[in-house]
Amino acid sequence: HSDIGNFFFLNAIVIIAAFMFFKHVVLLLKDLESSNSIFKMQETATAPTLDIPEKSLFILHQIYKEQLYLDPLLSIGKVSSIFATTEEKFSLLFNNTIPFSFSSYINYLRLMHYEESSNNKFSKEANIINAGFNSRASYYQWEKRMGKLANQINPILEAINHKSERSNKKIDQFTRLNDTLETSLTHRGTIRAARLDLTSKDLASSIG
Repeated sequence: HSDIGNFFFLNAIVIIAAFMFFKHVVLLLKDLESSNSIFKMQETATAPTLDIPEKSLFILHQIYKEQLYLDPLLSIGKVSSIFATTEEKFSLLFNNTIPFSFSSYINYLRLMHYEESSNNKFSKEANIINAGFNSRASYYQWEKRMGKLANQINPILEAINHKSERSNKKIDQFTRLNDTLETSLTHRGTIRAARLDLTSKDLASSIG
């Protein structure tokens, strides 16, 4: 009888454990389907935000476009003077509107430049210096963080480049329109001058 009792007791424990496991799986699946899932919230927290003011995007774009990061002595003070503002105001703008630090952005651009522009004719040390790093140790310090920085910065660089391409297209369209207008006006001016010349000749002949 004791064996039968133990058998039923063990079966009951197994059934209860299976039921609890199944219940937790169902709750987990429901949570994954929810927009407020803790897993989705974690992903959102690590993803960079693209809700950045135009002024901040302009600053990021200029630093990238003008390759300011190649200066190994580049500082917030130097960049703020370029944009005609104080170091304090620039720091507040950068820290409050951009989801990564100034040094992270500058050194990530240096890492990108090193990867894209390294020349086998030169030593690794020389390529590191040419990318804007002031030492080999500094390069390796930031190289370890490249994957994390890429997740933060690449989407914003893509947004900047996309916006820049659209601006360039608008400029090209305006330039073509302006050229067409100038050509049209020049053509009209030539015709008008020819007409005036003919009128003058007719007037002169009639007087003569």
